[in-house]
Amino acid sequence: QVLKRIPRSKFNAQNIGMVAWAFGTLGNRVVPRDAMASIAAKVRRDNLAAQADCQAVSNIAWAFAQMGYKDRVLMAILSARLQTDGFLQTCSPQALASTTWAFADLRVRDELLMAAIADHIMADGGMPTGSPQSVSMIAGAFAILRIRNEPLLALLGDRIIETPGFIETFQAQDVATTAWAYATLGVVHQPLVAALSRRVKAPGYLATFDATQLADTAWALVQLHIRDPDLMDRVAARALEPGLLGTAHAHVLVRLTEAYTGMGILHRELM
Repeated sequence: QVLKRIPRSKFNAQNIGMVAWAFGTLGNRVVPRDAMASIAAKVRRDNLAAQADCQAVSNIAWAFAQMGYKDRVLMAILSARLQTDGFLQTCSPQALASTTWAFADLRVRDELLMAAIADHIMADGGMPTGSPQSVSMIAGAFAILRIRNEPLLALLGDRIIETPGFIETFQAQDVATTAWAYATLGVVHQPLVAALSRRVKAPGYLATFDATQLADTAWALVQLHIRDPDLMDRVAARALEPGLLGTAHAHVLVRLTEAYTGMGILHRELM
């Protein structure tokens, strides 16, 4: 019923943003792709982006990424809205991170937008109120798009290590995404790398990692010049726990193997 009403509805930008968010949450097993096409058409026809606030833009972009529906015209419209003077300053860290990640997830490499986002974050002091998830998502988005902005990554790294207690709140996905981003872009922030390594070695922490997070983190730390046999022994112990690697994709196993070969370690039981 919602799908039928969208084209002729009087929904404003915020309404459409919430509908898109709901569709993205339900996923493409429930929501037909026609629903996303209808939302994109509504945004274009009624020029809804011009009245959208940052949360609405974020909801729409995030939903299209969740659904894997790439509408280049819609993303260009959202990009233009985001680059309106003063608009990024109205975004919460979570909205900004979700939006940036959405562009990356859809492989929309909008360099002007990414430069504007980086400039905003740097002017703001490195997302001082951003959560670990928000900070790691920003770094991850730049890495997915292979946009190497060293000043931004240096500032985010400083923010992570200089905020008291901040890295201790990083969950497994935050560590994996952050480490993978810096390694992928070839940016070695030594204090950050050391802090991530210490976080991984915290008692019981590796037990929270799934196979992909474990492989990405181990590979990334090796790429970032960590040489810590004790850390790799702990990674191997986690990897060898029953059921962890049994359903892992081939690329996860390859990445984990690369981590050990990169450090010159032959772990016979794991291999």
